Amino acid sequence: INTYTVTFKVSGKSDVIRTVDYNTKTTTPTNPVKSGYKFMGWYTSAGNKFSADSPITGNATYTARFYSTNAYLKKISASAGSWRPKFSKISYSYTVTLAKTKAKVKLTAYRADSKAKVSWSTDKMKWVSGSSKTISVSKGKTKYVYFKVTSQSGATKIYKVKVHRKR
Repeated sequence: INTYTVTFKVSGKSDVIRTVDYNTKTTTPTNPVKSGYKFMGWYTSAGNKFSADSPITGNATYTARFYSTNAYLKKISASAGSWRPKFSKISYSYTVTLAKTKAKVKLTAYRADSKAKVSWSTDKMKWVSGSSKTISVSKGKTKYVYFKVTSQSGATKIYKVKVHRKR
């Protein structure tokens, strides 16, 4: 009976190596943990996912695949007005106050992780893909813009920006 080597690799950690008889099955090691990421499985360099139900018929190497759970923004900017409170990735509610002479403001969200997706909404019902939104506000009125950040793993965070124009 031929034996084969099945290697499970985790970046920065020791490889787990199993010797397996031809046409038999093996199990994966304990799922690895990486802060800020979700473990998605063991994959070959060609992108094939390991299956414990498939018999081993040759040497194989599988690498742990992780998806980022980072659904944070690193910044939201406003083209006009005063901003409060100071931006923090763990604060999800902000106010922009516009002078009575300024009717429009462009809000732009900057994601912390390049693999995250950003969308905006004015009612949290219909989301539009994109990281910026220009709105007009009448004197003495208030409008809201919400930015939703969706991480590579599907985690989401919603940031609310209240835009108020002085009378």
